[in-house]
Amino acid sequence: MKYFNMLDIRFSQIQVFLAVAEVENITAAARSLHMTQSAVSKTIKYMEDTLGLYLFIRDRQTLRLTPAGRLLKDELAAVWKMTQNALERAHAMQTGRRKPALIGIPDSSDYQKIFINTKKLLQAQQIEPSLHIECLPFNELGPGLLNGLIDIVITCGFDRDSYAETDFAILSVPVGCYYAYMDQANPLSSRDSIRMEELKSAPFFVMSPMFTPTYEQLVLKLCQQAGFQPLISRYLLSPNAFACNFDTGMEVFLADGYMREIDNPQLVKVPIEQTESSMLFIRRKTEQEPFVTYLHEEIARCWRDGCGCG
Repeated sequence: MKYFNMLDIRFSQIQVFLAVAEVENITAAARSLHMTQSAVSKTIKYMEDTLGLYLFIRDRQTLRLTPAGRLLKDELAAVWKMTQNALERAHAMQTGRRKPALIGIPDSSDYQKIFINTKKLLQAQQIEPSLHIECLPFNELGPGLLNGLIDIVITCGFDRDSYAETDFAILSVPVGCYYAYMDQANPLSSRDSIRMEELKSAPFFVMSPMFTPTYEQLVLKLCQQAGFQPLISRYLLSPNAFACNFDTGMEVFLADGYMREIDNPQLVKVPIEQTESSMLFIRRKTEQEPFVTYLHEEIARCWRDGCGCG
């Protein structure tokens, strides 16, 4: 293993690496950083030489992260966010103002329904500071909350087990039923509503447990309550990938009413009777900023009153 001194790498160089790693393109990264392509290339070469790592695969005009580069990108991105968050808090403390509250929501959700309406209501009450939204995969929301990168998480009720630790304060609000998303070719698609047992022979799309372990538990629970084991036809790496994978037209994907709008006009969502979905509002129990505790309650209140959700 090559020895290196951490002091040999500056924050500005990490910023350059993260910018290039995000787009895997020197030209685009240089443009966003307001640097020359030559300066960016030299920075990446310096980091590779200093760290003793191959960070990118260079193939003619293309640039791709190596496995080591991807690992470093993911880890350094988290450190970078934590550093930015710490600096924002420090400046806020020095000037006597609050830093913007950061609300984390699943990246597969309809942000308009999940938070934009609530944000407008809170702003109408002249609640300060400003409220920022961060859209992340399900499996990144909890760690972001624990690390202080996110102040409050709004997420689907089925993901409750991901926050089973005692470090979290959780408020839950019912938000309606679950829906079966299906192709218009499916005979059930024209129904006003269906029962879970009518999906006994349907092939199910399920989000990969690697990224959202609690979703598979939801599907299993709903099917077992209806007296059958689901026929899982495919595990998806992205919640929105189901929209383009209806190969036979008979597949089904279960979700609440807060999924992002689907760019597939052939799909419909049919309410499933006697199911109940909920929305969770989560903060750290150890939260030391009184405003975040107050905001946590206010967001949940907006939803309980039916005026915050879409």
